[in-house]
Amino acid sequence: MLRWRRFHGEGETHMTGKRLVLSGVALAAAVGLTIAAALGAFASSGRTSAAGAGVDGVQVHGHWTVVVRSTSGKVVGRYRFHNDFVGAALGTSGGADALAEILSGGAAPGAWDLSIQGSACPASNGNFCQMFMPAASPSFFASPPDTKNLTVTAPTSGTDAFTIVLQGDVTATSDGDITRVGSGLQKCPSSAAVGGDCGIGYNEITDRTLASPIPVSSGQDISVTVKLSFS
Repeated sequence: MLRWRRFHGEGETHMTGKRLVLSGVALAAAVGLTIAAALGAFASSGRTSAAGAGVDGVQVHGHWTVVVRSTSGKVVGRYRFHNDFVGAALGTSGGADALAEILSGGAAPGAWDLSIQGSACPASNGNFCQMFMPAASPSFFASPPDTKNLTVTAPTSGTDAFTIVLQGDVTATSDGDITRVGSGLQKCPSSAAVGGDCGIGYNEITDRTLASPIPVSSGQDISVTVKLSFS
């Protein structure tokens, strides 16, 4: 679930996001995604080689882990699932458009965000809880439940080597469920600083509607880790 963001102005209803602080990590993350997309990432369909043999396409794997903790810090639930790439269906507000424009040099990668949606988040905020980068200043930021603790890293060693890792957490404001999750990335003008907040909405890169909602109670911490890997 991602909050339906406001893209390129807050009049449109698409999932909303956050920004990345200006850093090389932002560039590595965006470039990794765009290259993967250009090579057929986010698709698992087979391809036919010149010799006629079927070969697997390049794939991007989105691994989500949501950990729910009580107010005392005890883990009361841990949930793992995969997410889905948002292709051309959202037009200029979706992932396909953002990655194509960034890869072609027509746009620069900006900030990332993570969002969760459901009755555990306040109705006054569209039932969204969003995780932004510390330097983000979106006009739609609402505290609570939104936070500015999202981190984005691209390790080159260890178990997460050559993956993009996004991590953040929010606090549930009501007893309820999480039903949808998602991630977003700003598609900034090509002249903008890579990884910086360029003051626009966020293109929806991935999302997932959960088959089994995640139950949470008011005051519990909801920690989200997303790992994007390539093969």
